[in-house]
Amino acid sequence: MKTMLIKGERTPLFDKDLLQVINVSESESEIDDSDNLIRIGVQNEDGKIYRIIGANDVLEFTHIIKDLHANHWPVENRDPDSRRSLHSVVLPPEEIQMKALGIDPEDPGSAA
Repeated sequence: MKTMLIKGERTPLFDKDLLQVINVSESESEIDDSDNLIRIGVQNEDGKIYRIIGANDVLEFTHIIKDLHANHWPVENRDPDSRRSLHSVVLPPEEIQMKALGIDPEDPGSAA
């Protein structure tokens, strides 16, 4: 597995939690276009892809997705149209999405 941050995109505070879930201690500096990886994008609270996770094969991809689901990370599957397309996109956990919208996760009826 490889992972890298997208230059110019804001890295959210939950990134360290994500890395812990997928069992990665630090980020690779670059995923090369020639790398034959199954790519997973990760969105920040602004809806922008800020990190790419590259799985080496279908088994590793499945393991990553299962770990994310087990830890309540929403994942949207995609239909990639090229080798470099994203196969899935990981969204921030619901609690983080609610906070970004100004909603208290403990009181969903409240909105800022």
